[in-house]
Amino acid sequence: MGTSQLAGWCRKPVSPINTRAALELVRNATRTIVLLTIAAVTGATGNNSVLAYLGHSTVMTCPSNTNITMVTWKISPKTGNLCILAYRIDLNKTERTNCNDRMNWRSRPDRDWALKIDQVRTVDEGNYTCEVVNEDGNFHCCYHLTVLGKGLLPYFTVLQWTMSRPGHTDLLSLCTGGSVQ
Repeated sequence: MGTSQLAGWCRKPVSPINTRAALELVRNATRTIVLLTIAAVTGATGNNSVLAYLGHSTVMTCPSNTNITMVTWKISPKTGNLCILAYRIDLNKTERTNCNDRMNWRSRPDRDWALKIDQVRTVDEGNYTCEVVNEDGNFHCCYHLTVLGKGLLPYFTVLQWTMSRPGHTDLLSLCTGGSVQ
């Protein structure tokens, strides 16, 4: 035997099975990267999307857990200041900071933590987060409110990509939405 074989320099040829497995791993990694890139480019954040018509009311709900000590709505409009609505259960006390009168609890905050916006305006568009606090931690429910003008209907566009591999065709569809301007 030569010295290169003794020292581990000479390798056995790679089997086609190992090559296929490696290629499949690369394909799966590529698909994952493509999906994550699409999610990042399109702004997919895990938020719940809410569409509301200009001048109408809309409601966003908050998760209900047990032994809750506080519920807070944090409202970040695209323009304007942060608005905070909070309710302390133990003190039966509500607080509001920088919120207009059209934004309020749907009912009594001791019974219903949903947020209601009356006569929705374009300035209401933005991100809404409900935070529920209990002994297990803080729990969040996030929404993104999009305001549609009167008589404007939402539209959706479906984008599709096809990825092929021997014996398989994978179809990726992405639905985007907006309003007709």
